[in-house]
Amino acid sequence: MMQNIGCAVAKARYTENARFFLSLLDHSADVAAMAEALLELPTTARRLAKLGNRKELDRSARQRLCVLAALHDVGKVNIGFQNRIRNETGAFVGHVAPVASLLWGTPSIGKKERNSILNPFKKAIGADVLLKWTGNDNDALDDLLAVVWGHHGSSLTPDLSPPFDRDAPGLWSKSDCYDPVNEAGILGRALKDWFPAAFEPGGETLPTESRFLHAFAGLVVWADWLGSDETRFGYPRSEPKSETNRIAAARAAAQRVVSDRRFDAADRRDAARALQFDFPALFPGFAARPAQTATLDLPAADDHGSVMALEAETGSGKTEAALLHFLRLLREDKVDGLYFALPTRASAKQIQTRITQDLRRILADAAPPVGLAVPGYIRVNDRDGQALPNFKVLWPDQDASRSALHDEGWAVEQTRRYLAGAVMVGTIDQLLLGGLTVRHAQFRSSAMLRQLLVIDEVHASDPYMERLLFNILDQHRAAGGHALLMSATLGSRMRHALLGGNSRNAPSFDQACVAPYPALHLDAETCRAVPLPADAPQKSVALSLAEDVSDLDALAQRAIDAASAGARVLIIRNTVSNAVALQRALEQRLGEDSPLFLRCRDRAAPHHARFAAEDRVLLDAALEARLGKNSLNGGALPIGALVVATQTAEQSLDIDADFLISDLCPIDVLLQRIGRLHRHARSRPLGFEGPAVLVVAPSLSPNGPARLGCGTVYPNLLILAATRNLIREQPLWSIPQMNRALVEAATHSERLETLARALGPEWEKHLAEIMGKSSAERRVADSNCIDWTEPPAPPLFKDEKIQTRLGLDSRSVALTEAIDGPFGLPVASFSIPGWMVKKDTPSDAQIEDLQTNSETLSFRFGDQTYRYDRYGLA
Repeated sequence: MMQNIGCAVAKARYTENARFFLSLLDHSADVAAMAEALLELPTTARRLAKLGNRKELDRSARQRLCVLAALHDVGKVNIGFQNRIRNETGAFVGHVAPVASLLWGTPSIGKKERNSILNPFKKAIGADVLLKWTGNDNDALDDLLAVVWGHHGSSLTPDLSPPFDRDAPGLWSKSDCYDPVNEAGILGRALKDWFPAAFEPGGETLPTESRFLHAFAGLVVWADWLGSDETRFGYPRSEPKSETNRIAAARAAAQRVVSDRRFDAADRRDAARALQFDFPALFPGFAARPAQTATLDLPAADDHGSVMALEAETGSGKTEAALLHFLRLLREDKVDGLYFALPTRASAKQIQTRITQDLRRILADAAPPVGLAVPGYIRVNDRDGQALPNFKVLWPDQDASRSALHDEGWAVEQTRRYLAGAVMVGTIDQLLLGGLTVRHAQFRSSAMLRQLLVIDEVHASDPYMERLLFNILDQHRAAGGHALLMSATLGSRMRHALLGGNSRNAPSFDQACVAPYPALHLDAETCRAVPLPADAPQKSVALSLAEDVSDLDALAQRAIDAASAGARVLIIRNTVSNAVALQRALEQRLGEDSPLFLRCRDRAAPHHARFAAEDRVLLDAALEARLGKNSLNGGALPIGALVVATQTAEQSLDIDADFLISDLCPIDVLLQRIGRLHRHARSRPLGFEGPAVLVVAPSLSPNGPARLGCGTVYPNLLILAATRNLIREQPLWSIPQMNRALVEAATHSERLETLARALGPEWEKHLAEIMGKSSAERRVADSNCIDWTEPPAPPLFKDEKIQTRLGLDSRSVALTEAIDGPFGLPVASFSIPGWMVKKDTPSDAQIEDLQTNSETLSFRFGDQTYRYDRYGLA
């Protein structure tokens, strides 16, 4: 039996001594005010308007959207939810499915009885007026309500609603002490006072284009999260009442949130406009590089958006060019912020530090906070937060509930918020999640519309990720957003596709080879490109092949000889197992205590992805300390080093090695790895004055076993064979002069077809299989991507976890309590690769039989036993 509760409650908080309630009316005011504040941000309004095929969203349209946002929780008036929120009796009843079922469900009760509930409810929320806002289009109104009521990050349509309509008499009927329809009417009447312009006659109908619906869905989620923050929108001290006037206070709080959390770009935009906008003023003491000059010389941007590709050699100043592009667009009022996407965690951490320092120097007090969008870190600028229970974060030297760091770090406190940060630097995975059919994807993709997207180290070896990236850029471009792709090794056909080119006009091999390099590509259809002078000194790289890949002893000895001669040796292996095997072989010869190794808290270790998140942070720092720009020994001859790693060390990192040992990999990947060689001008040991690479190259056969990841990690054996042929035919490469020719010679489809015919029928069959596999991967990608041209519809958001990179279907498992790991700090969870988990392992399996000593932690998960030590998870 429901007690006399006075009014509909939206939220409750319980303490040992008291219960606090927030009325539905007050919470609706908070979220509506937050939506209003976000829609008043000029860039946000422009992006939404363009997706709705409008020149602008006028005041009437913005206020109508706020009315819809205010109705996001109206389903909470149902009696079942009120019983639960008041901590009384009854089974669990939510607030989304019941209202959807009331409006759209298949009747389980008589039509007359149903209409006796439905019609008063629709009148209470003003459904007749809402319908006019869509031009009397019932389907359009249903779409708008569906995205508003799907604000928990999953789609909502009639087909997904449980049959709560059979319970309608009990959930929606008036009783002696409570009337849910009356409570809905109180909110409906308040909306007319809060947003009078919404109810003025006339005005354009609301946009209902599919792309707009997806973006508006994300904005409602954003407003709800912000409007639910108790540090800004608190609980009243007295019993909630049906009639309150919270809207004025909510609007004032919303404006403070927009300002304090740096969503408003006005201060940084003014500071950018006040700059002397030339390279010497922005980067004193440095001469402008061609890539940087090209971005400075670009014409003013328009509102149609842009996707450009900057192709230049590693170390050519692309990061600074991207920062200049951001500042230029900021000055022109075309973007509010920046998301800088990188391929690895270690590179993201390194670039975040650089961008933080640069923006502080250039914009001074107006510099926006720079967050690190990497799971496992909670970092904004140079400050690290500490995770607390219940998703809270303690920032250093600050009160945990209200502080400047809490506001500036709001976006980094939870991974799903990353794309809302003013300036964020993170992995590309976080960006790609915005276009996948996973929960909260629409929030990510909506928040990122305001940002310049910079995607670093794009290359052509992954058709699955190519499709995911294309999908994100498609929505971003449609909204008038701006993006910059950067690469030293981007294949012509992938560049053409990502820039929006038609596949029928993709460059032939001959056309691809004569395209300028380095260059800034502006448009795919017209093939506009700005050639850049090659200002970097040519790097003559000597390559050799080691084809006896089974001789681990000889490989280890080669590395030891080089390190003993003072060379900093970087060894990149294609698989974790091979990296660990080589690390062990090296330790057998030198002993674990050798100072040559990468050392993490004074313990030797390889660098790869199969470590707990807490230890990845330590290993990333150790790698930078061992091979980073500031790791030189006072300018003297550098001490030798032996660093064994996997793909985690191959891209974007500013690490400097004298000698590279690499497993055979696709040409674009190999060029990325070569980019870690001789990055800085310094003394080199005798015999390593020039960059040299030893490529460990197994025999290749379409019918033979996969070795060193050739056939598994890199399944296209034709690209690998073409890469090996290039090394044999021309073992001295001039970089970057040869980059274009090398990449096209080993990746362009015409050349691969020619090579397959030359090698014989089994290779032609392999090519057909690879083409089929690539086509299948693209289809998988398409099936996992949001279709922006269709309104949110079932099953838009899937329960299973969708990967941003194929083959990484990991299982995240948590320890019951954190235990010290091999490097002396507590670890709390592990990410187990899918292939390491038995297929019949239950989805709710937990860690069992946990055992630990000073060297090793072991546990059982499902029917498999795992070991975790300084070599990683096995």
